[in-house]
Amino acid sequence: MTSCKGAEVVLVCDTGSTDGTAQRLRELGAIVHEIVEKPWRFDKPRNRSLDLLPGDIDLCVCLDLDEVLQEGWVEAIGATWRKHEGRIHRLSYDFVWSWKEDGTPELRFNSDKIHSRHGWHWRHPCHETLYWKGEGEPVRDFAPGLHIHHHPDPTKSRAQYFPLLKMAVDEEPDNDRMRHYYARELMYVGRHEKAIEEFRIHLSLPRAQWREERAASWRYIARCQHSLGRLEEALDSAIRGALEWPWSREPWLEAARAAYHAHDWPTCYWAATKCLAIDQRTGSYLGLSDCWGPEPYDLAALGAYHTGLFGAALAMGEKALALNPEDQRLQRNIAFYQEKAPRISP
Repeated sequence: MTSCKGAEVVLVCDTGSTDGTAQRLRELGAIVHEIVEKPWRFDKPRNRSLDLLPGDIDLCVCLDLDEVLQEGWVEAIGATWRKHEGRIHRLSYDFVWSWKEDGTPELRFNSDKIHSRHGWHWRHPCHETLYWKGEGEPVRDFAPGLHIHHHPDPTKSRAQYFPLLKMAVDEEPDNDRMRHYYARELMYVGRHEKAIEEFRIHLSLPRAQWREERAASWRYIARCQHSLGRLEEALDSAIRGALEWPWSREPWLEAARAAYHAHDWPTCYWAATKCLAIDQRTGSYLGLSDCWGPEPYDLAALGAYHTGLFGAALAMGEKALALNPEDQRLQRNIAFYQEKAPRISP
């Protein structure tokens, strides 16, 4: 509620809390409606909350209770609003989804749950998203300086997601977004064969045209195949992911990992260096913080060492160690690389 200071209206739909949250929100100035949705799904309560807002609101900031607007958000929205002379239908912004133990951002991407009051509706039982139902094409833009931080409860169960995603796929079998999320959830719960099947269905759908997400399906297939002990298949799938979308680090890191497990050292070095050659994040939810840590350098060093490129192994190993100086394995590897590197001719 402190972070929402500056909003004309703060409207909250409480869907069943029992710890005094609703009363505390009212005390802090929110308009609170208590609604019931049985059987539970996420999209219908969101649409009900949207219907409860005053009709003359310009822009809505859809915020969950574990999300916090950062200082300067009012000014950032206002600047983008004025830029478009009040004709803006959807805003994207920097969103930190999770945090490392040291308090720095782990997963961050551009989210877009700020939208005009009219013309939108939510769809899907889980991982719900906004769909445009207004006239013409909606005007979209990114709002510089607008940040929202998510502080998830790591102890919270994911159990409700699986049946809701199955419901979403049953409702819309041709929806590529829901199919990808359903397959990913199958992977999370260890149903690897079924996950591979569903990822392949995702890749076959005519609407599955977002290449970065298609690449994610291939790399998740690779992970499932690795879990099943099919290392050569995993490497093949990971490389297909990198070729599907070669413009971000994630597919190349997955290919380097798969090559490492398959002991294909030239491919490990090639994929890891391709990963490191990319210096910009895409800003999508598919980003991985691992890509920007020591792992790509470590895999490049291992690939180089086993391929006989000892100078490159030492250079990459030192960069990996610089990013994680307390890692004893990386420290030991430097000794191996140093032993071989002086033998390289100038």
